[in-house]
Amino acid sequence: MQLAGQEMHEVALAVLKKSEDERLEEEIAALMKWLRELSNRDARQGKVTVLGEIQDEVLHEIVKSSKVEAYKPNQILIKQGNVGFTMYIILTGMCDIRISSADTTEEDDAEATEDPFEEGDVLVKKKPAEIEALLGVSVGTFKAGHAFGEVALVSGVLRTASVIVNPDSDICQVLVIDKSLFDRTLQDYMRREEAGKANFIEQFSHFSTWPVKFRQQLLRGLSKTRFKYSEQVMRQGDEIDCVYFITSGEVKQSLVPGLHREQYSRFLGPQLIEQIFGIERHRAQRTTERRRQVSRLVLRL
Repeated sequence: MQLAGQEMHEVALAVLKKSEDERLEEEIAALMKWLRELSNRDARQGKVTVLGEIQDEVLHEIVKSSKVEAYKPNQILIKQGNVGFTMYIILTGMCDIRISSADTTEEDDAEATEDPFEEGDVLVKKKPAEIEALLGVSVGTFKAGHAFGEVALVSGVLRTASVIVNPDSDICQVLVIDKSLFDRTLQDYMRREEAGKANFIEQFSHFSTWPVKFRQQLLRGLSKTRFKYSEQVMRQGDEIDCVYFITSGEVKQSLVPGLHREQYSRFLGPQLIEQIFGIERHRAQRTTERRRQVSRLVLRL
């Protein structure tokens, strides 16, 4: 159900502001279709999202029973270290994920200055460096269709990251799923997903020795990505924004040596690059000369 001249998210917000009893089945069906489309958009990029995996009856219950909330730019939705009672699905806008590496003890907490900012607060006129000092470094961005906040509900741990509305975002509208709704809809699915990621971390020797806090943060940062046969995973020269771990299937690796000079010059500097590639040219010249000598020797024989 989409009214003429209205964007679908406007229709969604209008429906979700109604009480559960006032939401019509055709409206719920239209919202389900829209949320699936958001999920399929990410699926085409290889990402696996919650909305793309859950069954229709589960999504129906979420759309029928959840509520919508609006957050301003630089407003905190989730604060790392807090107890979690809700998860969210973004309808409009975008949010930044921030992680603080500070690991305080009870003695440190007693001596530390009380943090004045809590969930729901807006960090007014705060510069990026000030936000980083308060909430930690930015490790990613959530956009429309993404779900977050489920880790605390699934595992019973404290919030493993902070989430704040991006300063350049419009008003961020989110579906709010409280613990009771989560328990009767998404709990089983999410626990299977979390168990799979936790099992991967434990089996990977490098990660299994990390402190519990860091493993929990890693768990939050892991996501499944699927690639079809012959689909390109990455391209030489692309900016590095993630690391891939192959859990099934095989990949073929290829490279163009001629691109290395330009790629590495950004990190090693022109002098070192000239030295390295000067050595490579010298080796190539010596190899070519040896081949010529062998060729002349063969001709003489």
